[in-house]
Amino acid sequence: MDIKQEMEALLALQKAQPGNRPLLMGDKDTDIFQSVLNDLKDAVISKVKAKATGWIMNLVGLGPGPEPKDEVKEALEKQYQELKVIESKIDALSAALNTAVEVVKTEIDGAKYFTAVQALNPSAANIDAAFERLKMASQLEAGAGKKSELDELASYIRNNIPNAFIAIKNNLLGTSSGGENMTSLGTRVAFKAAKSLNEYAAMAHTQFMYYYGLQLKALMLIIEAYHYNDSSGMASQYYNSYVGQMNDEVKIYINYAPKITLQNSLQLDSDVADILPKGDRVYVQAGRETENTKFITINPKTAQKINEFSPDNVRLNSVMAEKDGFTYTASLAKDDSARWDFIKIRLGDAPSEVGRLSWGPPGSGYFRMGILLGYDIDGDYLYAMFMALGVPGFTIKVINLNTFAFESDIVFTNELQGIGSSVGNGIKVKNGKIYTTGTFNNEKGFTVKVIDISTKTFVQSVSAAPTSGNGTKSPLVIKDNLMYFVCGDTQLRIFDISTDTPTKLYQQYYTFYMKNIIVDGNLIYITTDSNMRDTRGVLVVFYIGPNLALSQLSMQIGNGTSALRIDKNYLYAGAGGGEKTLYIMSYLANPNALIIPVTPSLAGSLPE
Repeated sequence: MDIKQEMEALLALQKAQPGNRPLLMGDKDTDIFQSVLNDLKDAVISKVKAKATGWIMNLVGLGPGPEPKDEVKEALEKQYQELKVIESKIDALSAALNTAVEVVKTEIDGAKYFTAVQALNPSAANIDAAFERLKMASQLEAGAGKKSELDELASYIRNNIPNAFIAIKNNLLGTSSGGENMTSLGTRVAFKAAKSLNEYAAMAHTQFMYYYGLQLKALMLIIEAYHYNDSSGMASQYYNSYVGQMNDEVKIYINYAPKITLQNSLQLDSDVADILPKGDRVYVQAGRETENTKFITINPKTAQKINEFSPDNVRLNSVMAEKDGFTYTASLAKDDSARWDFIKIRLGDAPSEVGRLSWGPPGSGYFRMGILLGYDIDGDYLYAMFMALGVPGFTIKVINLNTFAFESDIVFTNELQGIGSSVGNGIKVKNGKIYTTGTFNNEKGFTVKVIDISTKTFVQSVSAAPTSGNGTKSPLVIKDNLMYFVCGDTQLRIFDISTDTPTKLYQQYYTFYMKNIIVDGNLIYITTDSNMRDTRGVLVVFYIGPNLALSQLSMQIGNGTSALRIDKNYLYAGAGGGEKTLYIMSYLANPNALIIPVTPSLAGSLPE
């Protein structure tokens, strides 16, 4: 390595970027760790950085010569300050983790988690000891480091720190024997021990970020050691392999991190009927319980309204579904109180209506009314399920989204007490089948029903007893091969739909009425019905443990919420019943920010 050439490049960077990013004690853990990883990426690609990230041992081992040592000293001082910030952050996380461990020790499996933490203490001690020596080295004058001491430190790092990194990784991701990973175990006992969702979020964040931070320290040490030994290729391989594994750990952790921190709220002049997150925008269909109907475009990061427009002749807004940059809304018309209009809207910062289809239910007078009970898109088709007042059975309208035209209906004339969900998400479509729930007069009890779209027939009707107390309010969601649904009363059910016959895996009674349901990783979000007047209620979060064992915590959002949607970064809760607010909930600290892209040209894998 040409040290003089490296130093010239270092000084050129310092002059070009005199106000390089500072790391302050007030920064979030995720921001700091993300910044350091990006610094390390620059270090393995360009070999120099204004703060000397990854090159401390080389710089303090320069030896006598004409190099501009004042500038080197400045770079080392910046790096020393950064190392202190990293160390203080991880020390704070360690202290918080110790407190959390004491809290959870008394919970079921708390002792098991305590044992797992203790088992990693030797690896943590090895990383901490080597990192302290690196921090001390960064305080030396350029060229003042003793070669024998630096040689010994580099050797110690190469022989011990990769093993410490892998030990932590194996625990966070799970062992090859298939045992429960430490992320699952730790968050599970924390959820049971926490007194609130906010407390759980803080405990889960602490547990994960402490070990993530230790691995970051380990990676810094490894890159230092291989740079010192003039093995930049190995430093690059370690970076790519280990950052890839850290990304995998983050993806596991995301399954357990709740979106319950109030990021923002926006007051509207109409209540929220439905919410559609899409890209970096969220669209709100407002006006379900008032006649002030609007379609609103919002920037979720700032909670700023970008645009709003009111489609013509709309009396009451209902649900939305999206495909390929268009949303398809269902709304009741002003000029015909029984007619449903399906409106196709082009999304963007200035949405516009591009098409409309109308359907009026059979009957006349008071008995001419269609109740929307389900709405879903699968492939190129939209399916909307209606029950017409005074007419036996129900009808599923089928819309071809390519031609935006009705195709032949799916009609059943069964006498029934209730089917689907009066809040609009009572059907889900997957693999050519429609899944819904209902109670038919010729059957005993409440059932899960499977409709084959190609034959337009029921192919399965599986008991979901006991009978629902409110069969026309059973919203459901499918994630992977599991179908989760609540029954408008006090029952939560989970069915396996991986085979032709759905199989009930879980059913449990709870002491509240349920309305909406969302499944995100190992967490289930449900809004409750507070009463029969305005449906606003609290947000309940369930934690899905092994064997579908559920734990629950709840929180109040404003004066209560109704509509509920989720995307990668936010949970959106909309208020109805007289309150006109969109609430935007986020992570305590966004774990997605920790996923650092690995440069393909440097990609390599290392044996464990």
